[in-house]
Amino acid sequence: MQLTINGQEQKIVSGLNVSELLKELDISSPHFAVAVNFQIVPKSQYDSLALNDGDKVEIVHAVGGGSRQRPASVTLDPTSQTFSRGR
Repeated sequence: MQLTINGQEQKIVSGLNVSELLKELDISSPHFAVAVNFQIVPKSQYDSLALNDGDKVEIVHAVGGGSRQRPASVTLDPTSQTFSRGR
């Protein structure tokens, strides 16, 4: 099946769920979030959410780093399941 993963089209084995896709992509970082078709997927649904041909998947890794500036905060609004960014 064809998926768009972080903006790049990739052919992936059909019938995968989110957990299986993450294993296939060798993603094991504890700090990441997944959205499918612009909807954030709770980790509790990774095993049950089947991916379909044409889905758009975004995988965002949390990255820490050094900066003398106050870090930007990214929060998840659980009611709308969207990210917001602030300083």
